[in-house]
Amino acid sequence: MGNEIIPIVSSTSGKPSTAGTPARAIPVHAATTTIIPPASEVILQCCIQDTDATYSTLLSDGSVLTPEGIMVAPAVSQKHRPLLFLSNPTDSPKVIYKGQKITTAQPVCELPNGVLTELPQCF
Repeated sequence: MGNEIIPIVSSTSGKPSTAGTPARAIPVHAATTTIIPPASEVILQCCIQDTDATYSTLLSDGSVLTPEGIMVAPAVSQKHRPLLFLSNPTDSPKVIYKGQKITTAQPVCELPNGVLTELPQCF
């Protein structure tokens, strides 16, 4: 006990693992130009250009916009009206421009029991 080595990743098939690889990364863009005051947070209306009708819910990635230093919180939102929570921890106002890529998102689906899951990957 205490000296055991526990493998956290294993591959027995010989194929590279796709765990953690998004099924499909969809760019999420700002729908309007917004000024984020210093040391504040905003909810930003966003848009996507994806027209795939097989899903309606997105899981967006958390990230940091560089060089602005704006933090983007991960979120689950509707495809037709994606909203993102942005934080400006700096001491100067930051501008997010209409059409600026904010993050990426992956489609998710809701199972009959209410659980959200990633769409199966197709190869």
